[in-house]
Amino acid sequence: MKLRDKILQSVDLEEELVAVPEWDCSILVRGMTGDKRSKLIQECVKVNSRTKQTKTDLDKMYPIMIIECSLDPETKERIFSDEDRDALSKKSAKALDRVFKKAAALSGLEDEIEEQEKNS
Repeated sequence: MKLRDKILQSVDLEEELVAVPEWDCSILVRGMTGDKRSKLIQECVKVNSRTKQTKTDLDKMYPIMIIECSLDPETKERIFSDEDRDALSKKSAKALDRVFKKAAALSGLEDEIEEQEKNS
């Protein structure tokens, strides 16, 4: 098998079961694909044209990542739809933060999120 084929056929999205006691369940959190992460960054990260500094809109990023990365452990299908955004925003901040941080880590965004949280 050629290396290219090996890479393209690999199952490389990391997943982790996350206990969410506030919801009395565990959910499967899966990292984002490269194209979904790029779209997320385009939507949520803005560059100041004058200072060239970036600012991440965490209020926008949190629900997008939670909706996209939260899966039913049994079916591996998304738990939430885009229409659940407002309802999710009313759930426990601690629970949302736990799921979001795991999704960010599995998607390679952990360092950027920590930096933005320090600067906010």
